[in-house]
Formats: sequence, structure tokens, C-alpha cells
Amino acid sequence: MLGVSVTPSERSGLDWVEPDREATGAITQTLDCSWRGEAVSLTIAVFPDAVAGARFVEGPECGHDSATEFCGAAVRTAGSWTYAELAGTPSTPELAAAVAEVARARVDADGGPISGVLPAATLDCDAVEGVVTGMGYQVQDGYPSDVLPGSSIWQVLADAGTLEYCGWHGSIGLEVIAQAGVGLPSEVQLDGWAPVEVTGADAAWGGDKEMKGLVVVVGQDRLYVRGGSDLDESELVAIAASVLAL
Repeated sequence: MLGVSVTPSERSGLDWVEPDREATGAITQTLDCSWRGEAVSLTIAVFPDAVAGARFVEGPECGHDSATEFCGAAVRTAGSWTYAELAGTPSTPELAAAVAEVARARVDADGGPISGVLPAATLDCDAVEGVVTGMGYQVQDGYPSDVLPGSSIWQVLADAGTLEYCGWHGSIGLEVIAQAGVGLPSEVQLDGWAPVEVTGADAAWGGDKEMKGLVVVVGQDRLYVRGGSDLDESELVAIAASVLAL
């Protein structure tokens, strides 16, 4: 249908810009699949009604994210909304709508998803900013990067309350992400990460791959604390412990 060759996208790393989105999808019964070609990417997602809320209306919509044009289309399916999005070339509302219709037929044939658990991420960006400034850092809203969590899929999951993102710039660059209900990362995901001690955490690991940061687990919830070259691991550990103490 696209006229181009696409292959499944890999997004398993905890250092990815939207860390372990698949885990949130799994517990909420959200289907989230992506493919990438030479000049285009395709994402198809199926959101149970409990997750989708009032986010969607039937029909296509187009826009741009940084330098990338995209078109998406939502269609009503059994107990759910199915959303198809094309980014790059070709990306037209007609093509997005056609892909969504193909996905609609399959979802309806399968009977639609069973509504999953909707755990709530509890992260107050203003309170975290107060902690950070109290530690002597001068920050303003907004992480200094063009590559931030905010894809259509991420935004729906965040609007449902399962994810929360905070970012700042200033004397440091800092991101804090809360991900509710997903539990411990897998051994594969933790490859290259090393255990660290964070006061108040059940477990924590530090890594310095694509993004320097920590993944912290308390109960079934995760907290990601990530920074640029202006923060070392000991500073990230101190920030994470202070956030957990809120």
C-alpha cells in the first residue's frame, strides 16, 4: 500500500527518548507497532476506550514535528480507537486514512482489546522544580533538545495519566519521567546499566549510553532521571533521592 519497503522499528532501550513505551502499552492493553522505511515511518496503535478517552474523532489530520511532516487518521473500532500515522514521504491524509481502514478491519475481526489497568503516574513538575532549585541549580521549563517525548502514541498514554514528563534547562539540562505500573526492567533492557544506590528506591541502575541517566524503581513504578554532560551520576542520584522524598 505504501509502495516502499518498511521494517519493524526497535525501541527497547531504556535510554530511548520515550523509554519503554511498550511496557505502558502492555499493561493498558494498547497495541503499539511501528515500521520504518528509507523516507517514511508508519505507526499503528489501538487504544482501548479507557485509554483513548475523548482524544479522537474519526478522520485524518496532518501537521509537522520539527522538520518532519506527518499525517494520521483515527477510526472507531470494537471497544477502541485505532490510529494510523505516517511520517515522512509519502504522508497524505488519504493514505493515512486508507491504512487506518485496513487496521480497522483487522481489529474489528479480532473483537477489539480488553481494557487494561490504568495506573496513575504521580509526578508534580512544579514540586520537582522546587527540589532542583533548592539544591542550588537555576532552571527554567523545557529541556534543551529538539528530540523530546511527545509522539502521538506517547501523548495519548500521558493524557490517560500513565506517564508524566518534566524537563528543564538553565545551569543544567534535566529530564524526569514517571512511568506507572510497569515494574522492573528486563535483563535485556538493563544490558550496559550498572546498579546504583538511591535512597528511597527499591532498585536503581545508572547508564551512560545515548542518554546519561538513572532508572529507578519503587514498587511497580519507574522514575527516569536524565541529564546532559553538565551532570554526573552522583548528582543525578542526589536529585532522584530528593524527588522520591517528595
